[in-house]
Amino acid sequence: MLFQRSFLSVVLLSMLSTQLCFSEDGGRKTSQDARFQAEARAKENSPPPNEEKPALAESRLVIKHGKHFLVLDTQGMISGNGAGGFGLYADDTRYLSNWQVKIDGKTPKMLSANTKEGFAGKFLYSNLKGPAAAEGTVLLQRELTLRNGLHERVSLTNYSTDKQTVELAVEYGADFADMFEVRGSVRKKRGTFSPTEVHAHSINLKYTGLDGLPINSRISGGGTHALRWEKSKAIAHIELEAGKTSSIEFSVQTQLGDEKLLQASDMAPFAEQLRDNRADFDSWRKKTASISSANHTLNALYDQAIRDLYILRQPTPRGWCIAAGLPWFAVAFGRDELITSLQTLPVAPDIARDVLNVLASYQGKKDDTFTEERKGKIMHELRLGEMARCKEIPFIPYYGTVDATPLFLVLMGRYVRWTGDEELAKKLWPNIKDALAFLEQSRAGGYLRYGGNGALSNQGWKDSGDSIMYSNGELVKGTVALCEVQAYLYESWKSAAELANRFGEKQLSNDLHKRADLFREQFQKDFWMPDKNTVALALDGSGKACDVVASNAGHLLGTGILSAEQEKLVADRLVESDMFCGWGIRTLSSKERRYNPMSYHDGSVWPHDNGMIVSGMADLGKGEPARRVMQGMLDAAAYQTNDRLPELFCGFSKQQFSEPVPYPVSCSPQAWAAGSVIQMLLANLHLNMDKSGTMHVGAVTLPESFGELTVQGLHVRNGKASLRFPAANDGSRKVEIIDRGNGVPIVLD
Repeated sequence: MLFQRSFLSVVLLSMLSTQLCFSEDGGRKTSQDARFQAEARAKENSPPPNEEKPALAESRLVIKHGKHFLVLDTQGMISGNGAGGFGLYADDTRYLSNWQVKIDGKTPKMLSANTKEGFAGKFLYSNLKGPAAAEGTVLLQRELTLRNGLHERVSLTNYSTDKQTVELAVEYGADFADMFEVRGSVRKKRGTFSPTEVHAHSINLKYTGLDGLPINSRISGGGTHALRWEKSKAIAHIELEAGKTSSIEFSVQTQLGDEKLLQASDMAPFAEQLRDNRADFDSWRKKTASISSANHTLNALYDQAIRDLYILRQPTPRGWCIAAGLPWFAVAFGRDELITSLQTLPVAPDIARDVLNVLASYQGKKDDTFTEERKGKIMHELRLGEMARCKEIPFIPYYGTVDATPLFLVLMGRYVRWTGDEELAKKLWPNIKDALAFLEQSRAGGYLRYGGNGALSNQGWKDSGDSIMYSNGELVKGTVALCEVQAYLYESWKSAAELANRFGEKQLSNDLHKRADLFREQFQKDFWMPDKNTVALALDGSGKACDVVASNAGHLLGTGILSAEQEKLVADRLVESDMFCGWGIRTLSSKERRYNPMSYHDGSVWPHDNGMIVSGMADLGKGEPARRVMQGMLDAAAYQTNDRLPELFCGFSKQQFSEPVPYPVSCSPQAWAAGSVIQMLLANLHLNMDKSGTMHVGAVTLPESFGELTVQGLHVRNGKASLRFPAANDGSRKVEIIDRGNGVPIVLD
């Protein structure tokens, strides 16, 4: 977090084998290890500055299912014997660091790659010239899927006119590296590798960690072809008649401690594994709301977002959550999964329920300076690898975030409104009260702040070290009170007050309302910048304003912490040309001294940031700005090849460049980037839920390019609603109610 993130610095540092791609915050592209070596050397075994770290590849293919994910090179292989970060992972451990398929000892030529399903991939290759086979006469098809491990079917087709015999080899290896080692940390000591166990139909690659837990990769395979197993590869000689196809299957199971493994004979064939994966996705997909429109970009973005959310579902020892982003953040992150849950609540409320349960189960119980745990505090990040188990790093879990606790309460309130599931709130009522107590105890000078000796230099969503500054360009000093965090705090009190009233705790409800009202009044005095028609990015420890125009102010819209007039001024300010670049709203005004469109947080464009802003604009009735921003995002998405909005892109304007300029390193998929598509759509439909459980549909502000739009299966209380929004020649739209589900009350405002 000590780096300034410019495009040039990213490129140069990547060339120097330094990780910029990964931080502790939901796929952030910062170097956690560099941050730790400067800020918390004792907490992390990172190398000295002159010790080279492995470079992590920016070009990669990723698939995921459950706790397993694969990071493949652009050829669909795990190459480099650990370099580049390629591998098969589970719970922050790399179980394969080498997996390469070869024909006659040579890597075949890639023809095509498809990983769109998310949990599966298909790769086509042609052979190079071998001892018997002529070049381009053998087609190699690899099909992969993840389901409690890796499963692969390799098919060879002979397109020559003669019978051919080819040697198929799969080279493998496992370094059992902790994710932090993969990302550059150098440990003072490692565990012990056991000799490779070679059996008739399988091989075991084994390691015992410093915590004494055995770790094992069991590779099995075969079928109609005999495999010769060696310590680092399996070999089969396959006779192919002209025009015929022959297949062989492999599986890789991962084992930690006493986890159970299947024998090769008990392993389901590849076709069943893939079929079951598809059936599971289809079952989950039917539980979520769907859309159809005349805009193919929107349809593709939405469908991919739903698929991405499915594969990002992540098991923890205490339940399912949403991983922040792939490939390096397949773990629970408090802020990221809370925001993703808020974005997707009417479409997939099960995500929010799972996230609330998991975060409540990990809520702080004690004071711990190593992990920054406090009683009542909601965690930031949970890691499960060997370094976490040995407490070499503080992410066990780590609690160093300023906004997860108020966002937990905000999500709880909105979840109950949309679903009517008061039972969950009652079950978690002690957690809610602990969170409220923590927030009250943590305020300094009236505001929720961060700063001190924590592992993260900035603990808001803009977590880079240069993201909070004054207008003169100097970085913030002392403790920091971010503007958006105070808005989350205000809304969290209002949400908790509503729940307290539901549960008969009238005095608590009244106290929270009074506290929030007084706080709102003070906030408007301290943060409002009348000369700039917006709020200060933050206040420092002495109360001095970080007086820059930044996107953070947009997160206040719709929370109620600003007056109606202030909200309108902020909304208008955000779409002026120095903030809105045509593709989206920049993180920092182009008029500010530290503006850099190629930076990480100082002028770039983040879809999730824009989603939060669009949602607030729509709540205000600012339909035209909300529509403009969403259309800009759709325009940017049209340039993507994977039907995904990127995690972020550079903040250059449409006038400067005719297409959005990509940020060089980015996680894909990423949870709140996927959620932003859903959030912006719902915001422009003006869907809201009141306290009584009635859904309101306001003046629709969809871009004209959408044509007629239909939304089916919106979760509203104990039923589902379906709506149609026909297009009209004059640009106006009327709402048609297709289905009220179980008599869901709907009001067309």
